[in-house]
Amino acid sequence: YTINKIPKLTEQIKADICASLQYTISKIIVYKLEVALKHFMLMYPGNPNVVIAGGVAANQYIRQHLTDFLKSKNLNLVVAPIHLCTDNAVM
Repeated sequence: YTINKIPKLTEQIKADICASLQYTISKIIVYKLEVALKHFMLMYPGNPNVVIAGGVAANQYIRQHLTDFLKSKNLNLVVAPIHLCTDNAVM
């Protein structure tokens, strides 16, 4: 909504801003997951499954980024089908 308020932005610039935001959010989620997994696996050794849910789980880019990261660690990502990944922010 914020970028729509900025005058004279082309659709390409808006798309680039959105793509950069999505990329950055994905990198942050993966980083925080990596830190959390290190702590978790110290307490509970093994190969845990990782579950994501909610509106973020419907984002294909984030799903793929998490899948790739977890695959590199020999871990599994469990995600509900997209039609069940809803955002409750409206509530």
